[in-house]
Amino acid sequence: MLFWLVLFTANGFALLLLIQSFTTKDAERLAWLHKRALACAWMAFIGAAGAIALCAYGIYYAYHVGGIPLSGARTPAQHVSKLMQGILVALLLMPLPLGTRALLNRRVQ
Repeated sequence: MLFWLVLFTANGFALLLLIQSFTTKDAERLAWLHKRALACAWMAFIGAAGAIALCAYGIYYAYHVGGIPLSGARTPAQHVSKLMQGILVALLLMPLPLGTRALLNRRVQ
């Protein structure tokens, strides 16, 4: 859960940086935003990597170890499907922080 929090925080932070980057023309301010965008991209990478690793471990555990902590009426296939959806969501949340960093990198230079 902590990795998802880091990933969502990085996306929110990237959105704020993106909005600020469109409104400023000052070189010092753009350099400051560029540093923050780099930190935001690293946060998103670490959050996505952690979330993907936990989902992949859950899939591995389901198939190779044989035990799945299921809640109620969920079948093992539904459990694995949800974990795979988690991997997809983590990958889909990566472009905003990386795109913000790339945009600010172009504007600084």
